Amino acid sequence: MTDMPDICVAICTCDRPNWLGDLLDGLARQETDLRFDVVVVDNGIRSARAVVLERAAAGALQITHARLRDRGLAAARNRSLSLACESGAPWIACLDDDEVPGSEWLSALHARALETGADLIFAPVQPEFETSPPRWAVAGGFFVKTGEIACSSNMMLRTAILPGDARNWYQPAFGVIGGEDREFLARLERGGAQVATAHQAVVREHIPAARLRLGYMFQRGLRDGYAEVTILRQAPGSPGSRAVAALGIAAKKFGFAHFHLAGAVMSRAHLASAVADTGTVCGIGMCLAGRSMRFYGAAGEGLPVDDDGAIAVSLDGPPPMSARPPPDASRVCVCLCTCDRLALLPALFAALEKQTLSGRLTVFVADNGRQPADAVVAACGGGALDLVYQRVREVGVSSARNAAMARAVDGGFEFLAFLDDDEVPETAWLEELLATALSERCDIVCGPVEPVFARPPPAWALAGRFFCKSGDTLCSSNLLLRTAALPRERNDWFDAEFGETGGGDREFLKRLVAGGARTAVARRAVVREHVPDARLALRYMFARGLRDGMTDVQILMRRKPSAWGVWLDASGIAVTKAGYGLNHLIWSTLRPGRLASALSDAGHVCGIVLRLFGRRVRLYGRGARPGAGGI
Repeated sequence: MTDMPDICVAICTCDRPNWLGDLLDGLARQETDLRFDVVVVDNGIRSARAVVLERAAAGALQITHARLRDRGLAAARNRSLSLACESGAPWIACLDDDEVPGSEWLSALHARALETGADLIFAPVQPEFETSPPRWAVAGGFFVKTGEIACSSNMMLRTAILPGDARNWYQPAFGVIGGEDREFLARLERGGAQVATAHQAVVREHIPAARLRLGYMFQRGLRDGYAEVTILRQAPGSPGSRAVAALGIAAKKFGFAHFHLAGAVMSRAHLASAVADTGTVCGIGMCLAGRSMRFYGAAGEGLPVDDDGAIAVSLDGPPPMSARPPPDASRVCVCLCTCDRLALLPALFAALEKQTLSGRLTVFVADNGRQPADAVVAACGGGALDLVYQRVREVGVSSARNAAMARAVDGGFEFLAFLDDDEVPETAWLEELLATALSERCDIVCGPVEPVFARPPPAWALAGRFFCKSGDTLCSSNLLLRTAALPRERNDWFDAEFGETGGGDREFLKRLVAGGARTAVARRAVVREHVPDARLALRYMFARGLRDGMTDVQILMRRKPSAWGVWLDASGIAVTKAGYGLNHLIWSTLRPGRLASALSDAGHVCGIVLRLFGRRVRLYGRGARPGAGGI
């Protein structure tokens, strides 16, 4: 290596060659001027060298691959840090081999480090489920990491803060248990390392179907129990004092398990938490009793190492955007509805221009805001985009959606994609949506929406995941539709009754599904939503619940033939939400996100009551209350 890189990305892998390939592809797609190298340390039974060679030959990644005989994650992490230090990079970024970074991941980490002067930068991890997750997995947020808790699955550290003696890095005692990152990073913090969180440096973690079971939650708790005892054993003190401290943790977890078990009547997420806490108690007891267990690393006694040391592979060439040829942009158009968000449009158009499609992309812009956006659209036109602007006289988001959709249908496009005007898509967004629609032969494809906060969000906003959308719920904020699945009568498209209250996308898409439309989720078709300061207030959560309650009643009014049936079903929803709200309120003293959930549920109940008595609250379009628009 002739020049020192700005960052060295350190990856530990163990028998996950396919996921490692996805990770390396994500690194090849980084949009940054920073120079970075990649280190891959492999101590699995099967060598990942072929994957590394393939990715290095296909792109512009400078990769060093090291095959390691020693088992356990701690040994692999130490070897990756050692190789990263040898590269001379002042920063080391760490990823797990089942994660895929966004295109601006490295830039966001580095920018946050320069902004804060911190030595350790942690960042969020969002789940990418292999199969549709159960409700408890989503509601409990068990597979989400906010970046507020120290762990090495998505972080960057300053090389200069590493202890001079490598024996003081990750401790081998944690090798097959896990938790070595918690112990090591806590030591660095106690030594004076400054910490910050880069909320925009998001990575997506692959969650296999095997983890979406309550049995896995018990095993995860078991692992945490072993890790707690092992951490205590590394601390100074007598064996007796450490055992007492471990029993204190077990007693606390036992109490939490009982609380969660009581709440399991209302939510299976509580049951999953109770199972995990029970596992932690069992793990602590088993570890104190001398029982050994393996949670990480290869299972064999020895590793069939086909090459010792490290190999460096680097070839010049363009980074591979995808293993498949890019689809033709003429098959799809983008429908964009905008209302008085002129400042956000240039970033959106710039991201659309970078889409990995062949040919020019058509974007229909339907504008019914007070301030016309024609000048902004005209300034952003050209390049790879054909921007078609239409001024819509009717207020409400439904009118704008129908106008854009009519343009798409008249244009003869096979697919149409919807985005909100406060969102920015990843470069492979449309490609992933189209690939899912074609491979799954479906008519409706939704994708995840991840938040980009205007300022550091409060703890409740992160803990409750209120601004994340997994793609499993039907909505138009990240959506691809097959035009052949649309109703022939345009009066049956988005209902104008929902124009100023919202929820019209839910109602319309549910009608399509009821009519036989097939759905799928494109986990990698990610868009990022701008979250303004006004939404980071608890009163916003009440307003959002208010909208959802009114939407529920409006949908019932469209489906139910009798007013009595509407009242009966709406009352059932209100009673359920009231129970949820009370449960969240009780738990709000222990978890910051629960108070926000309680307010949202209270707003939901109020919205149902108001709509049943004929009241409406305008939340979208011209004249909407400040801060409420675009809930």
